[in-house]
Amino acid sequence: MILNEELIRAFIKDFGFNQLGYMKGISISVEPYVHYEPQTVVEIPFIIKHDEQYLEITIRFVDAAEVQFNFASSLVRISLEIVDISGDGWERKDYLVRDLENEEDFHFYCNRIEVASVKLAEYVHPNW
Repeated sequence: MILNEELIRAFIKDFGFNQLGYMKGISISVEPYVHYEPQTVVEIPFIIKHDEQYLEITIRFVDAAEVQFNFASSLVRISLEIVDISGDGWERKDYLVRDLENEEDFHFYCNRIEVASVKLAEYVHPNW
């Protein structure tokens, strides 16, 4: 279950995560977890065009592991796939996040996914 997904659905009723297009950036940080054990958080703002306007949708991937990013340019378009692997029995790895077209360049596991924010994009690159 992806937390706060309703924030996106307020703008886009038929939203699917594969619609997320360009990555505006990426942030990786370490935050405290249960019992002060550290956890890695990957935060990515995506830009998506919907109804002639551009939205910035920021997604937080909490307790990320085996993070693989390998990009050849600063303008990154991905076909995001989120696979629920919670039934596989891996501790603290409930989701596999990957780019369908370049899985070797973009993939990681995480325990929780949450929509951090949805807003109108302030800046849009001309190629978006």
